[in-house]
Amino acid sequence: MKTIICLLICLTFMQIAIIEAFSDINEHTVGIWMFDEGTGKEVKDLTDNHNDGEIQGDVKWIDGKFGGALEFNGSGSVIVPNSESLDIDEQITIAAWITFSDAGKGQDLVIAREEPAYSLQKFNNDQMEGWVSIGGWQGVRDLPGAKTLEANEWYHVAFTYYYFVN
Repeated sequence: MKTIICLLICLTFMQIAIIEAFSDINEHTVGIWMFDEGTGKEVKDLTDNHNDGEIQGDVKWIDGKFGGALEFNGSGSVIVPNSESLDIDEQITIAAWITFSDAGKGQDLVIAREEPAYSLQKFNNDQMEGWVSIGGWQGVRDLPGAKTLEANEWYHVAFTYYYFVN
């Protein structure tokens, strides 16, 4: 059974600005989902963008690294409706706390968006990879020295893409 758990996902075009009390969220942060609601089928975005998500499929509320979390058992996801605030332009950072129980058992998406497209995922070799599509796919996979993740351990993972033009 494939299981991946995500605790926190943040998307930002400039920087991640997570303040302990979330009282001063940076205006460039377009989504923060804590996954700590504990019940129901909705996850709240803590930014003013209201990119709230709907839980679909085989997902259950559990205790996480810092509070609540969601456990995805292969067929579940959180769907966030399309929003202009989620459109990437030249830069993006995606970060999450994750753990999984199926080492070496295939690919697990942490976050993915179709168009404009970006993703952060655990690949078949239990290493993280990140991808964006801005006029063609750009990404990282199989980097020399990349850490192979161990099952049932918590990891803070991140992918940053910045397009620089002289």
